[in-house]
Amino acid sequence: MQMESLVGTVLDERYVLQEFLGRGAHAAVFRAVQLQPKSEVAVKVLDPDLIALDPSFVQRFIKEADHCATLRDAHTPHVANVLDFATDQRTGLVYLVMTLLGESLDQII
Repeated sequence: MQMESLVGTVLDERYVLQEFLGRGAHAAVFRAVQLQPKSEVAVKVLDPDLIALDPSFVQRFIKEADHCATLRDAHTPHVANVLDFATDQRTGLVYLVMTLLGESLDQII
């Protein structure tokens, strides 16, 4: 799937994907707007093609969310805070919502 084509998608009537920020091996990250309360967030969407090939990717994604939440609890300022994790009922997309830190790793480097 061309993950960039997800710009404009509304997940669970709560998050509007506004800008494609980048892609890794398993997921893509978007700048998004949370509708209530209104705020900018980062949304990481697991590639649905990978889920079709190997459903265990969802479990790995859940572990990633858990690990990020643990790191943030340890007061690590450079780790995004995990705000939400869900599967959109309409599209079936599995996603993770995080605080938007502002700069990408490319920008920092």
